[in-house]
Amino acid sequence: MEIQDLEKILLSSGSLTVGAYLTAVRGKINSSKIQNRLHYVFYAVCVLVALLGLYSVYAFWSQIAKLNWFFITCVILCLLASYLLFKFTFNNASKTQQYKTRDLDPIVNRFTIDADTDNIILIAGDLNFFGQTPEDMSANSQYQCLLKAGFRNIQILCFEPNTDAERRRYGKVINDFERVEIKFYSPENADLRIRGRMKTLRNVTHLLIYKKIKAGTYEALEWDTANENGALYTNLWTLLWSIARVPTEEQLQEYRRLLIN
Repeated sequence: MEIQDLEKILLSSGSLTVGAYLTAVRGKINSSKIQNRLHYVFYAVCVLVALLGLYSVYAFWSQIAKLNWFFITCVILCLLASYLLFKFTFNNASKTQQYKTRDLDPIVNRFTIDADTDNIILIAGDLNFFGQTPEDMSANSQYQCLLKAGFRNIQILCFEPNTDAERRRYGKVINDFERVEIKFYSPENADLRIRGRMKTLRNVTHLLIYKKIKAGTYEALEWDTANENGALYTNLWTLLWSIARVPTEEQLQEYRRLLIN
């Protein structure tokens, strides 16, 4: 094999690696973050291209000694592209998006802050992720962030409370937020088994959906409506909100009264 042939192989391999890297970046932005085994393909490309670059250094050291800058540049670009792809794959594509509760809070808060302040939507279950008591809620990171964000309107799709403890949580929400809309849906009929938020950012709807994997562990998935899953969840939200039941004024007053008492 002549060095000219090797240079062509290096350039082709480097181009392939850069292309794979850019494809991975695009996939991270536009697709869901669900774990799969496709990242092994990227690892294989990284290893093969890196080995080719190292072999080139070993087999044609004389060219490096002669300061053949074209050859040296090809080798460096090849190794750099392999490193970038490997690092990106390890940090993003090869890990599940699963988090402990304490690790989920910063993700939810960043999503909440980076939004237009006209409206935000919460798919909230029984609101216990804010805490079990009003005191817990006041100290809760997500609750504090939501208060500070200053949204002009908040829409919450949740279960109808069954206990006084749950009613106090609801009472705190409607007491603390100036404008909040609450609607109930029946979990036995329509529990999505997910929680999340929807926001608008520069006229595009974005979703952060997190579902419970086991006690204290959640999987977080982020989409916008350009993604098929994002569009599906947005339409599902619209449907559920349209058929959900609005609490009566008497119920809301009861929640406030229980909070005070």
